[in-house]
Amino acid sequence: MKPVCVIALTVAVAAIASCQTQSGSSTREARERSIEATSSVPVTVEPTVLPRDTPILRPLKRVDTGGQCGPRYLHGGLGTCVNNQPCRGFGVEDEKGQVLCSCYGDIGGCGAGQRCDDRKLTCVLDEEPPFNKTP
Repeated sequence: MKPVCVIALTVAVAAIASCQTQSGSSTREARERSIEATSSVPVTVEPTVLPRDTPILRPLKRVDTGGQCGPRYLHGGLGTCVNNQPCRGFGVEDEKGQVLCSCYGDIGGCGAGQRCDDRKLTCVLDEEPPFNKTP
């Protein structure tokens, strides 16, 4: 007798749950129908068009360089040594296989008083503290 009661209870709970789901979805549909547009201008999606004279840059392959000539930065960072020359950036290999100093596309690396910042992906003033470090 008890298994029949359990089955009857399960069926009743399922029926109540389905009724609540149906009434919840009709309430949601009513709310969606009552939403008014906030703009009279329709949304348009257009592809981004680059000017034809914009060159497409091929990313250079980053390579390990050796040596001890890398410059020291104000807040404790260290540049690299590329071709036995101090580099305020890192070594990359160009399409000819030559290793060059670069800082995220700036061939030659950063200038004096600057460092290559891995967070901003560009040269920044050496006085600017690295991320999460205070002067």
